[in-house]
Amino acid sequence: RASPNMSKFYKKCVVKGCPNNGIGDKSVGVRFFGIPVSPDNRYPSDSIIIQQRRELWLARLNINDANIKTKHLVCNLHFASGKPSYYLQKNHPDWAPSVSLNKAITDSTRLQRRVLYTYN
Repeated sequence: RASPNMSKFYKKCVVKGCPNNGIGDKSVGVRFFGIPVSPDNRYPSDSIIIQQRRELWLARLNINDANIKTKHLVCNLHFASGKPSYYLQKNHPDWAPSVSLNKAITDSTRLQRRVLYTYN
């Protein structure tokens, strides 16, 4: 028999100031998505677009690639449709997180902000 706490999970959205940090209840509809992984040799034709997408996610989230040690997650609040688009849909607004990221960039440098808004 499943424990009543099985519906609980511990996940943290990496966007600074996001309310979806800590223990959440699956019934409230919060979903989390991992930052795209670095491309590997399995799909060499897609490696450029996968790397571009990863770089855009990291720029928008103000995360340094060298600082990623564990799986970083972004919640559905930061996507217009509630989830990331398919990785080949480069012109889709949800190709990378774009909603409610203001708190994440308040501590960023001018160069980081310029990268954030000119990457598209």
